[in-house]
Amino acid sequence: MTPVRTDTTASSSVRTVYAPGDGGRSLFTTSGETYRSVLWSGGGNTLVATGAVELWEPLVAGAPFVTRQVLPVSVEVRPDDPTRNFFTEVTVANLDADPNVVLTLTTANGTYTLPIDLSAGATRVFPNVVQAFRDLGGAALPRGETVAGTLEAAFRNGSGSLSARVFTRFPDASTTGLGFTSLDASREVRVFRKALNGLKNTSAFRTNVAVANLCGLEGGCSTLDISADFFDDTTGVRVGGAALQVPPGQWRQLDVPLKGFPGAVGETFSVLFIPFSVDATAYDAYATVISEANQDAAFVRALPADRASNLTLPVITDAGGIGTRFTSECALTNTTGGPAVADVTFTSSKSGNTVSETLSLGTGLGVLWPNAVDHFRSISPGAVAADDFGPVRIAFRDYAGGFASVRTTATNGTGLGFTAIDPFVERARRTKRIVGLVQNDRFRTNLAVVHAGATGSDPAAKITVRATVRDGSGRVVGTPLEKTLGPGQLHQWTKVLSDFLGTTGEGFTATIERTDGFEPFDAYVTVIDNASTDPVFVRAE
Repeated sequence: MTPVRTDTTASSSVRTVYAPGDGGRSLFTTSGETYRSVLWSGGGNTLVATGAVELWEPLVAGAPFVTRQVLPVSVEVRPDDPTRNFFTEVTVANLDADPNVVLTLTTANGTYTLPIDLSAGATRVFPNVVQAFRDLGGAALPRGETVAGTLEAAFRNGSGSLSARVFTRFPDASTTGLGFTSLDASREVRVFRKALNGLKNTSAFRTNVAVANLCGLEGGCSTLDISADFFDDTTGVRVGGAALQVPPGQWRQLDVPLKGFPGAVGETFSVLFIPFSVDATAYDAYATVISEANQDAAFVRALPADRASNLTLPVITDAGGIGTRFTSECALTNTTGGPAVADVTFTSSKSGNTVSETLSLGTGLGVLWPNAVDHFRSISPGAVAADDFGPVRIAFRDYAGGFASVRTTATNGTGLGFTAIDPFVERARRTKRIVGLVQNDRFRTNLAVVHAGATGSDPAAKITVRATVRDGSGRVVGTPLEKTLGPGQLHQWTKVLSDFLGTTGEGFTATIERTDGFEPFDAYVTVIDNASTDPVFVRAE
């Protein structure tokens, strides 16, 4: 290596980044940012670089700090309409912070705060978080109208997380909805382009796209100027675009943007977000794919477009559930900017068999498999069972990259959405947490763990994971669950709270820890409405 010195002058920015599992000793990207090499380390400081240079400086022991988690949107829409209402249920989890947690709801009409007392290790569920701001915080929020904005939780001297479920409540007390988790805004500041796929514009489905300005830097925050360019994955052609201006802490939505673009009809569209603000700011972006038949929506979050060449989808399904059947469609898009070749492998959780194929994708092109399991079944009929499910590993060759998402639906058309993870990023994470487990007369929860694939020299390297579940007060429930997994294997504990831990209720949190091995893992829960069979996906973070 040849030493190189570059002298530049740049204004500094401050971010509070917290790595509780390693006591701040090991800092790594969890948002999919391009890998940043370590240039020099000494005296407790680490210098790293991409296009810019960052100096990570550990806080002095005992120095106070604040970490922030942000949900891109919390809504209350038409609360008095029995069939066209939308509410947001939010679960707040305090991992290891001081008990004085502050929630902040920022809408186009104002900023509202709600201090809550929540002990370290505890959780609290707000069935309608907007109403909680009225009842507990005295917020003068309008009633009977649309309330929508970002929701931030500030944790002092520690960290926590938020989990949301946006749902429609029907007269029969059943619900349909979607789920998503919060982001650490400080980790998103340096993320530039983001992309997502699986957008639809047909007589059966419509798609909304939204952007939230998360700010992310300590101190001031500027308006986010951002463009959204839409592409047809079957041709790679740009079909249209839109520009958004999002004030600090606020949220903006494009309602059914594809309908405004000539010829943009179908199920194979993607969108690329590019900020062009002068000042750095963190942002979140997502799409909701909505069924015209039942108005149920699937949530798909945008991820960095220049992410790594390896992706893992935790599960695709074509199998029966309790009183229903779940089927997954999968969308895969080449985001490289040139032709790409990807090796795609499905691992059957029923048999352990693997089915692989090689895809050649032109610039900007993608594929959509309406029944992804059946797609692999058609390649190798004997390797995939009639009722089967399992993870999918995608490896792009020659440093190419892409975006992959799944939408899983029940027989009645209700469903959920989720995206792929980068196994090489996830390898660094030994512990993850899931917020929002529930088991009662209305809901059931399944918990799954997945070996995300070998990343080292041993293609058969196994891992052992342990799942520890705690109730709303932070008390451990039952005996921790353990499972040893080989590459690509998935294990699910169906109705985990009642059938494996002997408990019921809401506000439970699962901690998933890799206790043996070094390979990456994914974990998630599906919270299913027993009346509507609508599932909500919540990934371990």
